[in-house]
Amino acid sequence: MNLRRVDKVTAIVLREGTDGPEVLLFDHPGENARMITQFPAGTIEPCESPETAVVRELMEETGVEGRIVEFIGELEQEWQDQLWHRWLYIVEAVGDTKAAWPFHCDCGIPVICKWSPLDTATVHSIQMPWLEMGRSYYYGTG
Repeated sequence: MNLRRVDKVTAIVLREGTDGPEVLLFDHPGENARMITQFPAGTIEPCESPETAVVRELMEETGVEGRIVEFIGELEQEWQDQLWHRWLYIVEAVGDTKAAWPFHCDCGIPVICKWSPLDTATVHSIQMPWLEMGRSYYYGTG
């Protein structure tokens, strides 16, 4: 099968919380009204660089302004008859954020943004490798 390639980005936003490292995630309604916890991520627009896309996606999905800290790698994953070619970045939030806040992401759906403990956070299964890359970056094991 010849899969269509789609270029994607992911923002792994880390901070030092009061009880240890935290990662920025958001809860998004999925099928059957089940909540899916996920990273700020999305598709690179035509003529857009991955660096511009990751900062844009972070703002569109969480309302957080970000600054790239480091590029940490690329992944290719098959998903729903597509080949996702993904650039992953460590991004820092510019300014203060609450522990959790509601937001209407660019898809128009209300989401809940939140800081989750890096060590115990869970995300949708397709995003688990991204979480592991964030943990490896933070702990210097990558």
